[in-house]
Amino acid sequence: MNKKNHKESLKNPYFLLIIILALWIISGVIIYFSFDQMNERGTFGDMFGAVNALFSGLAFGGIIYTIYLQRTELILQRKELEMTREELTRSASAQENSEKALAQQVKSMELTAKLNALNSLLEYYINLTASHQTNSVAWINALNDTTRIKNEIENLLNSL
Repeated sequence: MNKKNHKESLKNPYFLLIIILALWIISGVIIYFSFDQMNERGTFGDMFGAVNALFSGLAFGGIIYTIYLQRTELILQRKELEMTREELTRSASAQENSEKALAQQVKSMELTAKLNALNSLLEYYINLTASHQTNSVAWINALNDTTRIKNEIENLLNSL
């Protein structure tokens, strides 16, 4: 049996229980055959009464210590859960603020797009009037176009 299998077999509680029961039975057989009279066996057993009380007290102390550790662990778990809740609340708040900022950014982008469109219309109007100043018929057509452009500019300004 290699070391790994030996360590794993010691971790198995049933294996440990079997070893303890076997030692208990073997000690009983050894005491039975070592002492002929029942009085001698009783006296020998009474010698271990104090040791039995000691181990019982140690087991009881171990149980109390285990309960204390579990209580401490539960307190720590509650604190951790509380911190997790607070962090989730902060995260939700940050997400809401991010959503508001994104909505404002969308509005700003919309306004920028409208201003860019207005700028393009104004440049078109300026270029159109500058190129048609020499020809009077073209100038009248340009004025008709400028009226249309002016209406579009007013529509854009109203939507701002």
